[in-house]
Amino acid sequence: MVSDGKLISVFEYDFLCVELPSNGQERFRQISRQAFEYIKQLCLSKEAAQAAFKLRIQHQREVLQAQNFAGVVITPDGTQIEILPKIGKQTECYTSDQGRMTLLWMLKRLKGFRHLQTNQANIKTQKMPLMELFISQFLTAVSILAKRGLRSDYREKQDNLLFLKGKLSISRQLRYNLVKRQRFAVDFDEFSVDRAENRLINSALTIVAMYSRLSSNQRLIKELHFSFDAVPPSSDYVKDFENVRSDRSMHTYEVPLAWAKIILEGLSPQSMLGTQPAFSLLFPMEAVFEAYVAAELKCQLLPTSRMITQAQSHWLVTHASVNWFRLKPDIVINTTQACFVLDTKWKILEQKGNNATAKYGVSTTDLYQMFAYGHTYLNGSGDMYLIYPMQSGFDKAVQLPLLYHSSSSSGETLRLWLVPFEINEKQGKLHLPLAHQLVATAFVVEQ
Repeated sequence: MVSDGKLISVFEYDFLCVELPSNGQERFRQISRQAFEYIKQLCLSKEAAQAAFKLRIQHQREVLQAQNFAGVVITPDGTQIEILPKIGKQTECYTSDQGRMTLLWMLKRLKGFRHLQTNQANIKTQKMPLMELFISQFLTAVSILAKRGLRSDYREKQDNLLFLKGKLSISRQLRYNLVKRQRFAVDFDEFSVDRAENRLINSALTIVAMYSRLSSNQRLIKELHFSFDAVPPSSDYVKDFENVRSDRSMHTYEVPLAWAKIILEGLSPQSMLGTQPAFSLLFPMEAVFEAYVAAELKCQLLPTSRMITQAQSHWLVTHASVNWFRLKPDIVINTTQACFVLDTKWKILEQKGNNATAKYGVSTTDLYQMFAYGHTYLNGSGDMYLIYPMQSGFDKAVQLPLLYHSSSSSGETLRLWLVPFEINEKQGKLHLPLAHQLVATAFVVEQ
């Protein structure tokens, strides 16, 4: 079991340090020297490109800056670092509880997390950290399963018994029982709870027992271990998941196994730094936001519209008859009248920066990218959308489009609209420019 370390909550792009600076402490959080050195070594390793933190210098000292990931990292000394989304905030007074709920609302729309319950009273009243929240929902699902009874199945077994059972194995009988003639080497089927589904859930219970610090979760884990007392742990997660049955008789296992898959694949030890294991459950916010927007828009499309995610039908250049640099916009929507290209960006946008210097904070790289999309997917004419999370500085769409210049004499125009996407518990909403409603409602239901 990991030691009872400290829980640290930070937002994206906040800093972790061993000693707090004398000034500018708002974005700094203090962690132990052991935890800091462990993450520092991870940042300097080959996995640095995928790391949730980057090593920086601030106030003449080394600090670790959180990147655009959200989730939990547990260091070998037991320190739990909870990284929460910050960009999607809609008010200046943005708390860790609001950040936690923002992440949960988005995760709930994703395929692997549709079983996530975000309306439970204990989420809002107890203000659970992410790790305890995931563990609590897993334990609740397993508790319901245990009350309904674990499923058993016939399992092939070999033994050397004092009585004849099943089928006698002649080869083993001659090998082992020439002298001990009172015994029988037999092969038989045993009706047992030792099956892939139960082994996976039992292994997940063992793992969460190492991380949970909430007394109610620990108590429930001990109770559930009695229900799985006759079930051995899984020795091969991959093989057992392949052997999971998904027929109607196993519907009570769907939610527990969905959580077990997340726990076993996300929280199982990954030896990235020698013999010391790194435990983490991290979500890249760019990918989460992209999937969330696509899932929400798909539910709101008009019947005559068709959505393609991660379209791959065009390339940037051709060389020696070979296509190079595939162009993959996040979303392409086709209607009977037109085609629209949408791309999501988990970035800060400032609506007040509507001048030639600030340019709303739009990245030049993003503008070039959209230019390429427009000339390949829209033939240089039409409407495109850069979708950002709704935030305190960007709570409504920019009312005028960014117009791409064209040397064509036909007067065709390529327009880029900057629009916010509202993240909430019920249904995400794309906030469109008022002057553009007639065109925009060609593909999305008016809300």
